[in-house]
Amino acid sequence: MTPRQILDHFAQKKDKGEPSGRVLVGTADLIEMLEAVGGFKLTQRLLMTYSSPKIKMVPHPIQKNGHKG
Repeated sequence: MTPRQILDHFAQKKDKGEPSGRVLVGTADLIEMLEAVGGFKLTQRLLMTYSSPKIKMVPHPIQKNGHKG
């Protein structure tokens, strides 16, 4: 799914009053969505810092087929 499709998916779920659920998003797509929704640019390095075990601001990356997603 593209970032636009993901944002539309969550908007439709919200409009219907359904639970939002979860989707697996790559780092670059997450950064693009944060910029579209929040209006700010986040670097990949900063995102990885926020997801580090020491800071725990966002969950750890999910391992999928041996790659972080």
